[in-house]
Amino acid sequence: MLREGEVEKVYLAVAKGIPDRPAFEVRESLHKYVTSEGERRVAVREDGKASVTKVRVVKAGEAFSLLELRLLTGRTHQIRVHLEHAGHPVVGDDKYGDFPLNHQLKAKRLMLHASTLSFKHPLSGAALAFKAPVPEEMKSFMKQNLP
Repeated sequence: MLREGEVEKVYLAVAKGIPDRPAFEVRESLHKYVTSEGERRVAVREDGKASVTKVRVVKAGEAFSLLELRLLTGRTHQIRVHLEHAGHPVVGDDKYGDFPLNHQLKAKRLMLHASTLSFKHPLSGAALAFKAPVPEEMKSFMKQNLP
């Protein structure tokens, strides 16, 4: 079902800055590689695999925004790399984020949350949706930084 695009995954992320549009798509090819230290990383590269992330601004504060993200492809670190490339890195991202900002905020976690998973039951065809509550650390950050 995942390979066939029959599963919808919706994520929430607190990102640096406020996008200049209420909704947009990031269509950038992603390339996986391994650093000399053996760490797996991903970068936007023309010769990478096609990747699409739909982004919608849910809430905007002065310095941060809450974004809803829908994956049309499912690449490793797709959301994190696409948002960083778009100029709105995920708060607390220790791989692709704004490192000085994360240090200043004393960010203890990645502010990215798998919110909803939806698909049709394989036997009955009934629509199923599973929602996960936003973690307390993320809720607390949003309360302080997003009106």
